[in-house]
Amino acid sequence: MSVKRSTAELSKAKPQCPQCGIACDDLQRYRQLQQFKTAPETIERLYKLFGRKLAFFARKVQRDSRDLDDGFKWFRKNIELGPLAGENSAKLVKARMLYTMTTQNLITRFRDVVVHKAEDDVAQTIGLLGDTYTAATPMLPFKCRLDLLYLHCRLVMLQEAIRIIQFVKEAHDSKFMEVLIGKLRLGILAEAEDHIDEAELLIGQCRLRVLRRLETEALMIQVCFVTLIKRLVGAGTDHLDKAESLLEQAGTLISNYPTTAGLLKSSLETIRLYWRGRKATAELWAPETQKLWETWGTFEVGSLAYCEHGHPYSSKACQGCPECGRLVEATAPEDRIDYERYLNRDKFLAHMPRTMGSQ
Repeated sequence: MSVKRSTAELSKAKPQCPQCGIACDDLQRYRQLQQFKTAPETIERLYKLFGRKLAFFARKVQRDSRDLDDGFKWFRKNIELGPLAGENSAKLVKARMLYTMTTQNLITRFRDVVVHKAEDDVAQTIGLLGDTYTAATPMLPFKCRLDLLYLHCRLVMLQEAIRIIQFVKEAHDSKFMEVLIGKLRLGILAEAEDHIDEAELLIGQCRLRVLRRLETEALMIQVCFVTLIKRLVGAGTDHLDKAESLLEQAGTLISNYPTTAGLLKSSLETIRLYWRGRKATAELWAPETQKLWETWGTFEVGSLAYCEHGHPYSSKACQGCPECGRLVEATAPEDRIDYERYLNRDKFLAHMPRTMGSQ
């Protein structure tokens, strides 16, 4: 025999889920409980989507860089240098400088509209859940990695601007070209300064989240922006003094964490040559570094794992966390001798290994 409930009793009753029977104070609370229950599954779906986007954007940045390199001969052939060709020359230069704008806008829009909100929502959900959430607290790295991709886009364009300046200076000497070069030069300096500061903020975020591999990449890209300033003004800026320190910090991370930051060793050597003027452009990603970015797009549902710092990763695509890694104590390494400092023959021979001198 069913007992009818009064309107007053029904108004006091808590709504219940028809499947699990959980009673909630209100619908908002019920929605939060459902978020708690599905949080691990949600993170896995986000990892799959964001990982594929990271790999896609990384390929696009690399493709844009190669296209600019391949198209520079055409640019040199078609640009008209001289006071009467000013408008046409300006259009060609502008088209080159805006080449990566589409990729850059895609990256920033996805980061600001999708990723930033999703990471905040996940953090808020886990925070509301508290001790009842038994899975690892996720430390999602996607917004930080998109920040790095954005900086990489800008680095490609500023390097292109310097290449245009060098070509125009060698090909034509006129008042109009001096004005064009002057505008480009001022724009590069101002933007490089801004991106150095942005890279500094990214490095701080990486250290806070224990993203050691990403921190190494951020240190290297900061050196690249400092190098751009060096090539334009020579000396006299505060940033130039800390470039060697940045390279040393990246080298320390590479030595201490060989399974994560250590995979960027060849990239660091390339950046070191770029800083010292022995390479015309910065190749931020060596082939093995590109492969690391590609692994973000290989995630398979059901393979999500967490490291001790809360970084999610694919247990099938990676043998351990691709970001933090375990500290490996160095065993009394020999001091690295920079032979370029000893250009004097006697000083150079004095620092050669004894075994070589005895042969």
